[in-house]
Amino acid sequence: MRYRVILHFLRIITVIMALCFVLCATLDIFISRTPETGLIPYQWLKVLSVTVVTLFIGILLGKKPTTVITRKEAIATVGLTWLFIIYLGALPYYFLTEQPFLNSLFESASGFTTTGATIFTDVESLPPSLLFWRALSQWLGGLGIVVLFVAFLNSLGVTGKALFASEATAQPAVDDFARIQKSALTTIGVYLSLSITFTFLLLWAGVDLFNAICHMGTALATGGFSNFNNSLGHYNDQPLVQWILITLMIIGGINFALLACFLTGKWRVIKLNEELWTYLGLLFTACLIITGLLSHYDTLGTPSFNARQAILQTVSFMTSTGYGSSNYQLWPGSTQIILFLMMIIGGCSHSTAGGLKVIRFVTAWKVLIAVLRRTINPHSIHAIRLNGTVLASSIRDSMLLYGILSVFLWCIGLALMSLCEPMLSLSGSLSTFISCWVNCGISFAELGLTNNFDNLHASTKVLLIISMLLGRLEVYTLLALFLPSLWKRFD
Repeated sequence: MRYRVILHFLRIITVIMALCFVLCATLDIFISRTPETGLIPYQWLKVLSVTVVTLFIGILLGKKPTTVITRKEAIATVGLTWLFIIYLGALPYYFLTEQPFLNSLFESASGFTTTGATIFTDVESLPPSLLFWRALSQWLGGLGIVVLFVAFLNSLGVTGKALFASEATAQPAVDDFARIQKSALTTIGVYLSLSITFTFLLLWAGVDLFNAICHMGTALATGGFSNFNNSLGHYNDQPLVQWILITLMIIGGINFALLACFLTGKWRVIKLNEELWTYLGLLFTACLIITGLLSHYDTLGTPSFNARQAILQTVSFMTSTGYGSSNYQLWPGSTQIILFLMMIIGGCSHSTAGGLKVIRFVTAWKVLIAVLRRTINPHSIHAIRLNGTVLASSIRDSMLLYGILSVFLWCIGLALMSLCEPMLSLSGSLSTFISCWVNCGISFAELGLTNNFDNLHASTKVLLIISMLLGRLEVYTLLALFLPSLWKRFD
């Protein structure tokens, strides 16, 4: 393990973060509520000072790799990069709002993991630069910081696959680094194209430029940070704005490789993708059922308003965005159960959505059918196919193992939540922990849409930060940091 090589990549992250901070500080000069000085606000100077000191230390200690980095170094780089950006991302909250540093870490972790849980009771009182930083952190987190490494750094060599796989939902389909790098560049291209397109669509729908950029970033990243206290309820009287954001959330939950296939006209790949059609089918079915239930009980008002709120809230939960437009806790209990299940399932692999991912449920269903057939005819051999090709046993086992491991860790997390928050109800503890794990950010009971996470104990916030990271990095990369063998200097 070459520690100075890892520090080199952390140094690159520091430069990126410093540029982002400068952008936010510049924004404060032009649209801040107190723009008289014409200089970078004092609070942002403190943020930049800490960042520059960190960068200087990285320059002194870091070393550019002269050979390709090893797989162990790649895993350590991914894990430490996420911990590092959460630390740097907490600085604006700490210096601009005078929040305790743990609260700042929580908000930063929630931003970069695109969870969307917040400790702020009144986001509308925050300075514009900090609102922009909240949105920008989710936009960057949705793209994936490590994707930037793979796309632009040729020095990664063949270990680009290890880096890409450590942050992505499934293993890359190819071993050639050039093709992986091209895939990362394609992902960035699609991401930027969608960002620009939907920003203009929101402007066309009547949203001002600042809120259009912020809501585009958090909807595409399926993050859910909003500039308003009542989230997307602010646009309840602007149906077009909500429909645009609903569409963007649905797109954010789709595999970005499939979006690239759509743009290049590779229809056969899209047609054969079982995960995509299962995702859309589940989403359509859940929206239809909840719309019917709301209309039947006349919960909200007109049928069109019921339908729009049902669709927005269902899409928000399944894509793990976490936007709110109506108080779903006042809806019939059956709708809340459906929303909770959609939150656990999540979106597609290699998307910005959270959850356990649809592909794992598709695989589990196919394994179940194969086992039932083998029970009837023990001598039969049934190959499990996914998207028209035979699914390798190693990939199948990895998908199933992650699901089992997640449920096991959820049980541990629930037990720890009960110790940290003894007065929290079962539904409140369970939904809160799982919501942070699947990077959704809104839950039920005591921590529903109308509440925030500020009043939780410090130990609970630490637990939820860990759960956000475990869910975003899908357990293995983060847990690997605690293995002594990973940090041995020589193999």
